[in-house]
Amino acid sequence: PDTHSPAPGEIVAAIYAVAHTPIDAPLRILSTNDVLTSTMITKTPIWEDNGWINVSPATHIRALLNRLRQRCAPTSLGKIIKPDDWKTLEKARQTFSPNQPQLWPTAPPPSLIRDKRFDVTGAKLLTLTQASAYKGIISWKCTPPRQKATANLGAIHELTPPGNCMTNKTIWMSARHKDFSRSFAIFLWKCVHGALKCGSYWLNIPGFEDRARCSFCGQTESVEHILFECPATGQREIWQIIAALWRKKGLPWSTLTMIDILALGLKEWTNEKSKFRPGATRLWKIMISEAAHLVWKLRCDRVIGHQDERDWEHSAIYVRCKLAYILNSRLSIDVEATRKRYGDRALSRDLVLATWNAVIYDELALPEDW
Repeated sequence: PDTHSPAPGEIVAAIYAVAHTPIDAPLRILSTNDVLTSTMITKTPIWEDNGWINVSPATHIRALLNRLRQRCAPTSLGKIIKPDDWKTLEKARQTFSPNQPQLWPTAPPPSLIRDKRFDVTGAKLLTLTQASAYKGIISWKCTPPRQKATANLGAIHELTPPGNCMTNKTIWMSARHKDFSRSFAIFLWKCVHGALKCGSYWLNIPGFEDRARCSFCGQTESVEHILFECPATGQREIWQIIAALWRKKGLPWSTLTMIDILALGLKEWTNEKSKFRPGATRLWKIMISEAAHLVWKLRCDRVIGHQDERDWEHSAIYVRCKLAYILNSRLSIDVEATRKRYGDRALSRDLVLATWNAVIYDELALPEDW
């Protein structure tokens, strides 16, 4: 076995077997499990159609497949079933036992060179998706991770309780949480990557360095500055309303930071007995995500839509009405999503009630099953 290989030992052994067998001699490869047969017969065609994207043992499997295609004699793969085959295996194990390393044959690592005439490259357009194409381009270009993304991921990991092993994949998947709107999920993905065109982004573009500063207060602009610091009408009013709504749930409110936004999909609320509160957690994700995205959209409207109007800003009443409209829209979607006609995709009525109770205006006057 090659302990440094990402491929299963059966694949490495098969490469040795094929390499040391004449191409015109029949070959029969047996193993104690179905790893070799399932890999080469079931999985390999799918991996090859998808261009071997994100297949860790691709180098070894492609080398084995290439050698098998060069053969002109029958080759069979299977699992040991017959008693005679088990006896042969046991004899080999006794001959090359760990207690007698001097009897082991010394062999170099298997050659992974492939003959281009028998090598299929690329991915089929029929099976290619946007996600797999993106992953393939990233792997082929060997693009290093963004420094900003690495720093943000590290900051999110620091919030993780000790003993809770969280991977980067978990963080990225949380940015696409089902309680987020699609537009906010894209916004959050760009925030974690540091891909939004604001602040220091413009310092690298000659002639546009002045855009790195906030057009309203003159401070160096950043996503954190836009969401929590800029004195322009919008962010302060929005967070005051969100804080007041959240306190109606009977839960504490603390000043938000940029890390709270980046790790929003991972946030969970519990009660005094440390029991998970799905309704409160869901409301938190909805309100914070919609509020943060609204602050960003107001900034873009002020900076881009009214760039020729000096010191222009939104009115406080407009900001309040805009936030109320967005939250009421989410409430209306939740109510509609509980209809029975949606079948298994319908939201649980208890979950919707737990999400919005205590924050709806004049709730006592509503029917019990509003």
